[in-house]
Amino acid sequence: MEYRSKSLAACLIALAALVVRAQDDESAREASGCAGDGCLQQELYATALRDIEAARSIQENAQSLRDAADARFEAEAAACARKFLENDCRNAARERQLESLREARRLAAQGREMEYQARVREREIKRRERAAKAEKRKPDSEGSPVCSSRESCGNEAVAP
Repeated sequence: MEYRSKSLAACLIALAALVVRAQDDESAREASGCAGDGCLQQELYATALRDIEAARSIQENAQSLRDAADARFEAEAAACARKFLENDCRNAARERQLESLREARRLAAQGREMEYQARVREREIKRRERAAKAEKRKPDSEGSPVCSSRESCGNEAVAP
């Protein structure tokens, strides 16, 4: 349980960093006078990138928790060698290590899920941008039609 508070603190720090960045982006957007759908797309894309960074930070914290649990177990196992009930001591140390590893796995899974969701949002934003660009490039249906050589476009002179 002693590592739970550190992992919780790491998550809260990551969330606080996201809030601060969001506030900075909001003030920068207001200062630049950015408005419209293009600005919204840019903002969503930037948010997705920040979420990916936060998810990676959580995963790095999980890895550091794993490393700390392993190091603590090695130190406790070495200390258990001098005790009378060595196996009981090692078993208790192993249980503490497993508890810390479970917490680290939970954090890592949370980070992977956050990263996955952010990447899904990022792909959706890019898909929408591509669709909007394709829509702009599409010729008008009322304007000059695109005809193949086999079709009649109606531009030919009618024979009397």
